Order: sequence, then structure tokens, then C-alpha cells
Amino acid sequence: MPIEMPDYLADLDVQVTQRPPLEILHEAAESLKEQTGGLVEGLVSILNPGGGSLFRYTFYLLAPRLNDYTDPLFYAWHDDRLYPVNVMLAGGKAGQDENEFDTDAQLVEELQRIFSSDVARRRIQALIATARS
Repeated sequence: MPIEMPDYLADLDVQVTQRPPLEILHEAAESLKEQTGGLVEGLVSILNPGGGSLFRYTFYLLAPRLNDYTDPLFYAWHDDRLYPVNVMLAGGKAGQDENEFDTDAQLVEELQRIFSSDVARRRIQALIATARS
């Protein structure tokens, strides 16, 4: 006799009311590629060291013309509830430089802030200049 399971897919639409952080990170990666004419792309790496219910992401700047050179821009993580999601710029100190966001809209705002920051602009423009040479 087969084991009966709930219909997880039917229930998904009811439970997930916000876009998952990974979807938003992939959108940011695609937008970066479009804005730079493909000279710089975003690469989202998913980590789960040791198992557990924590989803960890690294958002890399990727320069295909530079032998796929990668440079981490920021980290994000959340548990199996998806939100809140934490974000920390690469080089920041855990527990000190991270910010927590409760909604997908707040996460989008934070990513816009990161990509508009002087640090991100400088790093992306350096990769563009190098890739063009």
C-alpha cells in the first residue's frame, strides 16, 4: 500500500505569497548582464554546507571575457520560511554588517541600493574596462 502524501504543489500557491529570494537574485543577475552588454554578469551560487534548513547564496560578479573571472559582491541567506532574508556585502563582518529584510519588496530595494553604491559601480566598471581591453 503506497504512503499517502499531501499535495505539496497545490498548497504551494496558498503558502508562498512573496517571490523567493533566489528568484530575485537571478533577476538581478540577468539585469546586470543586460545593463553591461554581457561584459559583466551575475552568478548566484547556492551553498548548504553540512545540510540543515539554511539557504546560503553568494552573488558573484562574473566577467566571461576574462576567463570567467569572478568576484563576490554580496551574500544572502534565509531559512526554510524564505523571509526574513539577510544580506551582507562581501568583506563585511558577520553579525555586524548584515541587514535583515522581511519582504521581497525590501530585498529588491536593498539590491538596488547595492548596485547603485560607489563600491559596486567601481568594481563593475573596472571589470568592463578590463574586459574591453
